[in-house]
This record gives sequence, structure tokens and C-alpha cells, in this order.
Amino acid sequence: MKRKRIYLVIAILVLIISITAVSFALWNSQFTQSSANVINTGCLELKLTNDSNAISLSNQYPISDTAGKKFVGYTFTVSNTCTIAAAYNISLDFKTGSSYFTTSQIKAYVSGDQTVEPKLLNSFNSSSVLSSGYNSSRLILSDEILPVASSENTTKSSKTYTLRVWIDENVTTSDGTNKTFDGKLTISAVSAKNNILAQRVLKDNVVHTETPVFAKGEPIASLGYQNTGSGLYQTNDDDGKSYYFRGNESSIQNNVTFAGRKWKIVRINGDNTIRMILVDTIGTSAFNAHTDANNEKYVGYTYDNASACTKENPCISNYNSQSLTFSNNKVLTNSTVKVFLEKWYVTNLKGFNDKISLGTFCNDTAVTNEDSTYYYYGYNSRTSNDNYSPSLLCNDTYLNYGGNYKLKIGMLSADEMIFAGMGKNYETSASNYLLNKEFVSLTPLYSYKSTANAPFSGNMEISRFYGVHASGIEASSTSANIRPVINLKSDVQITGGDGTSSNPYVVK
Repeated sequence: MKRKRIYLVIAILVLIISITAVSFALWNSQFTQSSANVINTGCLELKLTNDSNAISLSNQYPISDTAGKKFVGYTFTVSNTCTIAAAYNISLDFKTGSSYFTTSQIKAYVSGDQTVEPKLLNSFNSSSVLSSGYNSSRLILSDEILPVASSENTTKSSKTYTLRVWIDENVTTSDGTNKTFDGKLTISAVSAKNNILAQRVLKDNVVHTETPVFAKGEPIASLGYQNTGSGLYQTNDDDGKSYYFRGNESSIQNNVTFAGRKWKIVRINGDNTIRMILVDTIGTSAFNAHTDANNEKYVGYTYDNASACTKENPCISNYNSQSLTFSNNKVLTNSTVKVFLEKWYVTNLKGFNDKISLGTFCNDTAVTNEDSTYYYYGYNSRTSNDNYSPSLLCNDTYLNYGGNYKLKIGMLSADEMIFAGMGKNYETSASNYLLNKEFVSLTPLYSYKSTANAPFSGNMEISRFYGVHASGIEASSTSANIRPVINLKSDVQITGGDGTSSNPYVVK
């Protein structure tokens, strides 16, 4: 019997209400928008960019996520024209009933400054925003933040997204034929709340849009070099646009009191979670303590992994109040330092687990070069000369050690240290916010083909950063100071403070 086709068509309409909304519908016909729509609402400006890449879909069958992610998509930009930080939710309102696709049949995918991997609509949280004529709504993105426009930023602070929707590959012809999807994409804008930590950080600090000179420390300790600038800067990470602190601790407002301890905010991650490093060290640990050090796998945060830890399939550790559990059933061996950190977490932070997010941690073991003596990892290629290009985008690795992790606790990468102002070719002043303690990173520079070396070993530049001896930190025996790093959830609130060292933000 000839198979019937399911027709997927996106029609773009414009609705102006107290919030900004965009409509699209799934019909047995085709519609292509030929011009962009610009709608202003309060301090937010919504630009719908569809001239060259409008959604134009017809004669569509149910498809896989891989195919769906290749659709041109529907691109829109939200810009902040206010003098205060702004926050907003993006929800999808739609109709339900016997003639409509169900929430278990349609997938949505968002890319751009924030990424939401393909999910069925019933996997998204319900939204309280509901347009007239629609009886169901799901939050596609929540608590998105647009920072304060700075004096040096002549363009509006903005975020751009692309929405793609498709019929899930598991929908049968009999289930999907002559069904309709009718919905509205709704952007609900509100002023930034004073008690949301991520929003307060963006409100209290000017966002610098220029790129610092990463080859030089900030602030520079000697030689009369001009400082490259202290403050809050922006770059991209694997989750979107990230805002990171750099330089002189007296010039930035990144101090936090949480769980009875003092922390420094390193950055707001692309998913709006807040990465913090403990001010104090929690003791010393070898990266990997093994008598057999003649194996490069010991630069891995885990090793003997059953498969590579990648961005698409990260190794995930989760935590509860009783024990540590590895939640995605991967077979691997934990490093000495990973066990050390996670035991500390259970002892000291288990009562605050609901405020701590699973965050991305990068143990970049992707081999980018090698010679007869060494394997060189990604960090080496990014900082091999004065044209530094540190990155918060984690290299994927094919190796069975190291890679990309989703964790409740970890350590900084060497790239994060460079972003923070830890100069490599020029010394950094002790007033840099990270430079109050010596500690090790999560990043290997290289390993000998005959002897494995833990992160920052051999002729390591770490000796300039923290006064560690040139012999470095060896995987086989040497211990180093450890400073834990955690990520607070994006909706964590504060009870007071302004982020200065004398009046830190106090997490509620």
C-alpha cells in the first residue's frame, strides 16, 4: 500500500500583546515568509530574521534528530535596549485535541546563544504563559538573561536563537496523517530580579566587549607593561554566551558566601549557571597516584573508559546525600583527584545539592600533536605562541581517558585560568583574584611517551602562575593543592550583598 505523507508546514504570523509572540502552524500546505518582522515591546526588541532562511517545509515525513537539526530553521534575535539587565522566558503555546499532534509526537530544538538539544514537547516544563485560543504551553527556554548595555558596547546587548521543529521519527503514518500542529512562540519579558544571583552579577558589573590580550597577565606584576583590563568579559562556551571575570580582585564584584564558605565567581556559563571556585584549598592530592606512571592515560580525570567522553555523550557523575553514583552507566576508572573531590563534596556540600547544577568540566586530552618524545594536548596548541587563543569550547577526544564531563564538582581548566588573567609570558600580580593560593588545573599540556605527566608538568608555565617548581606535578606521586569548583543553578537567589570582598553576595 502506498504510504501517505505527513505534511509539515510552518506559517509565521505576528501577534502584538503585552508580550511579544510569533505564531506558526503545521498544515497540509506551504507558506514562506518573505520579509522580516520587527516588534518593539518595552525595553526589549524582537527581530525576526526570515528573509533568507525562512522555514519552508512541505511533504515531510517523521525524521530523526540528526536530520531535524539540519533544517534551516527560524531565526530570531532578542535585544536589550534598557539600562538594567533584563530576563525573559521563551515558551511554545499550542492547541491540543483529536485533530492535533500530541506533545509526544513533535520535537523542538533551539540553537544559537543558548542550545536546547532535541526534545519531545512533553519533556519541557509547563509554562504559565498561555495565549488566547491555546490550551497548552511549554517552556522552551527559561530565565534567559540580557546584560546591561555598557558604554563601550555601541550595539544592543542581544541574543540570537534558531528554532527547529519536526515530526518525531517514531510517529507512524496512521497516527500522523491529517494531524495539525498550531502554536505560538512567546517571549515573555520582565525586568531582571534583584535577588537572582546571575542577573545581579550582570547588573553590578559592566560587560566588556573587547577581547583581552591573553598573552599578558592581568594585572601585570612588573616590567611596566600596560594592564590589559580587569572586569567582566564575554565569550562563547559549549552552552552559549559566557561572561567571565578577569583580573584585579578589587576591580570586580565576584565574591559569594555559600554553604558557610567563601567563593569567587569565575563566570556565568552559557546556560546561565554560575561557576565558582572555593577561596581556600581543601588539602592536597595527586592527580593520579600510581607506581606505574609509564602510561599517558593517567592524565585523564577518568581512564579506561568504555567509550570516549564527548560533548554529545559526556561522562556524567551525579550525587545524592548518601553516596556517589555514576548516572549513565559508563564503565571507567576515577582518577585519584576525582575521588578526593567527590568525597569532599558528599561531606561538605550534600545538604546544598539542590542548589548545585551538573556543570560541564573539560579535561582536554585530545592529542593535537606529537613527536618522538611527547604527546601534546589541546591546550598546548592554543597557547604555543603570543597569539593566545584560549577557549571555553571543549575539544572532543577519541581516547579512553579524559574528555568532556557533566559533574557537580570539578576543577578549573587551564583555559579558564588564562581567561581569568593568569598570564603565561608575563607574570601576573598577586592582586589577581585567583592568585591567593597555589593549585592545580584539570588540563594536561603534554605527556612523555615513556612517562605520563599530570596537568601542568614538565617545563610547565604553572611555575609562573603559582610558584610551583619547574619539575611540575607528576601523576605518579607528587601532590598539589586542590581548589573545588562548582556551578550554582541559574535560579539561585541571594539575600544580600554586592559582590565586593567586604560585602559578598549571600546565597539564600
